[in-house]
Amino acid sequence: MAYPRLPRPAAQHVLRVLFAGTVLTQGIEKPADSPEPEASPLTAPAPPASRPAASPPALAPAPPAPSATAGTGQDVLQYLCSQQQEMWNSRSPMGLYFHQLNKGVHELPHQWAVALLALLIGCLCLWNGPRTWLALFTATVVGGATSLARIEAEAWGSDVVGELLLMFQAAFATGIAIQSGFDGFQVLFGTAIGFLCCYSCGEWARGLGQYVPGFAQLWYLIGTLSGGFVLTVWQQPVLVTLGPLVGGFLVSTSVECLAAKVVLAAGGSASNGPSMLPPLDIPWIDVATDLLFFTGPGALAANGGCALLAVIVYKLLDGDDRRLPAVLCLITWTLISGIIAGLFGSFWRMGASVLWVIFTALSAFRQLGMLQDWTAKSLTEIAQGWTAASIQFLMNQGPYSSIPSLRGEKSDLGKAYAPPHGLEEANHASCCFGLNR
Repeated sequence: MAYPRLPRPAAQHVLRVLFAGTVLTQGIEKPADSPEPEASPLTAPAPPASRPAASPPALAPAPPAPSATAGTGQDVLQYLCSQQQEMWNSRSPMGLYFHQLNKGVHELPHQWAVALLALLIGCLCLWNGPRTWLALFTATVVGGATSLARIEAEAWGSDVVGELLLMFQAAFATGIAIQSGFDGFQVLFGTAIGFLCCYSCGEWARGLGQYVPGFAQLWYLIGTLSGGFVLTVWQQPVLVTLGPLVGGFLVSTSVECLAAKVVLAAGGSASNGPSMLPPLDIPWIDVATDLLFFTGPGALAANGGCALLAVIVYKLLDGDDRRLPAVLCLITWTLISGIIAGLFGSFWRMGASVLWVIFTALSAFRQLGMLQDWTAKSLTEIAQGWTAASIQFLMNQGPYSSIPSLRGEKSDLGKAYAPPHGLEEANHASCCFGLNR
């Protein structure tokens, strides 16, 4: 008798879920004195054994799930949750990539090295946010493109040489693209950050979207457009406020994690460490996640809103005294998070929040002093710049636009190869992005 066959990945997930559900049902409904059925190995399905006509055919006992060997309902539920996460990752390429990245960071043998790297990046952000952001953004995007190229090369079954060549091509092309158009990549980054902020605090929008179709997507669209607009008009002051905020976060979490590793190396107990330190055996990424999202998933949007509010306050006020109100706006949510952590008895989060506030306030007060002569771009200037760039791009797409006339003089030949007015300066400023831009 031929049995229908499901696709292999789908069949594995269905069988695992059914097996786990069978074990959970047996653990609840089976009497205590009934013997435990012997588990059989997972093989091809066989026809049921012959039975008398009066009795229905009996099904073969299902083998238990791998994670439910203890037979408890809690293990089965954990197994089902893990299988649901794997099924979601298999449907989402980006989810699969971030899942592998998170798993790789957790499995690194030397977590103190990760904390030291975060400490170094945090100190650079505290010193000069915009310039550090240029290097950090370039390295992050190049690293992401290289990782994606490696994953694709492994999927194709390429050899080591082909894999290295593909990774080098992806890194080189991405780095050149960022250096050639850093402002354009910042707009894309702003749209991504705006989407993440709205998604993190969009539970109400998703609930309302069940009654109003498309409302959640409209909420995400508003965040996407707002993020791109902010990093287009207020790119420089936003980087000046986000640099100290991110730097203070990295430094505070790294100090807490490194202190925990030192105590653990000195013979401290991982299960009973000091209350002012996080658990001694957890990696840095877990320390950072616990500190950032202790107050809920909307903490990312709250910190971004504080940075934007600091820029608005700095723009509306006049004089050198406007730096202090802007700094207070920037650290508002961090102060609230520290107070909440203290009320709930999480002293290490409270201590990390105090360090975060101190480092952020000192760095932001210094870096905001570099924006004394800053003026925001108007919408007219932005539209004119985009229009001029678009027209120049279309004019240069002709079939003979790059070929100079042989009948022209030497000066005309030089003019034919001369870059458009302002393009050389713009490219130089893009490569040397900083506070004086």
